[in-house]
Amino acid sequence: RAAKSGLPFIPWGLLPIVGLFAVALLALTVGAQRWVEADVRDAVDVPVAAYNVSGEYAMLKHAGAAGLIDEERAMLETLTAIKRAGADIILTYHALEAAKALR
Repeated sequence: RAAKSGLPFIPWGLLPIVGLFAVALLALTVGAQRWVEADVRDAVDVPVAAYNVSGEYAMLKHAGAAGLIDEERAMLETLTAIKRAGADIILTYHALEAAKALR
């Protein structure tokens, strides 16, 4: 696993202290870097929000449109991976599509 340098705005050593004063923390990661969300989740005792970045959204949309992937399954797997990594809140451009798929 890569060195703990995934949080550009909060030094890792200060994360537990920040967690004492924060209402929630937002982890911005993509794809294989879900370990950052898991480490944030382990370091703080506040809700962790994760943002499904626009590049990842666009990648799934284009691959789905090209017929390379089952777009709905890939979207749900991506959101499931974010949840499994420890996110309490997920911010995503897929929100409406996910809500329809999960009905």
